[in-house]
Amino acid sequence: MATFSTFWIKKLRSFFSKLDTDHDSMITREDVLAPGRYAHILCLQNAAELEAVWETAWEMFFRPAETQLEDGRKVVTFDGWIEVNKKVLFTKTSQEFNADFPGIHFDAVDADKNGEISECEFALFLCCLGVSPAESSVAFNALDTNNDGKISRQEFIDGGRNFWYDMELSPGSYFYGPFKWDA
Repeated sequence: MATFSTFWIKKLRSFFSKLDTDHDSMITREDVLAPGRYAHILCLQNAAELEAVWETAWEMFFRPAETQLEDGRKVVTFDGWIEVNKKVLFTKTSQEFNADFPGIHFDAVDADKNGEISECEFALFLCCLGVSPAESSVAFNALDTNNDGKISRQEFIDGGRNFWYDMELSPGSYFYGPFKWDA
């Protein structure tokens, strides 16, 4: 099994906290697949594409970590989720999924279909995760590795893949916005 750095765990904790819409330190299927999470800012077709890929992500990376509370709710804790990720991240199925995941996101986020993502389009995408426009600007600049004021498809895909696999700080570390280290 791969070695997972303290940085990687903190990065994923920050991401987990962005999915935790009610801030109770647990996530549910409803947190991750919140109805309309994407529809209010992306066109309906693009939102449907993202919702479908997140449904698959739920089944692969979250459902195996579910525990049932006394009140019957099924929840995922960070510790359970991180252990599942450690086990499945480098499997062939996970790597194939993560190879496609950023491209599907790119197609949904590129609202004007011009083959690149503007800072405004990226800010709308991160808004779905509660990231402010100022914070999304930091992430946008990190992913725009050639500093041309836009994120190309390749920059976006590299960033999305690197978010999950880079164990140390890289431009992809900002794919879902800046870190909240106290999360």
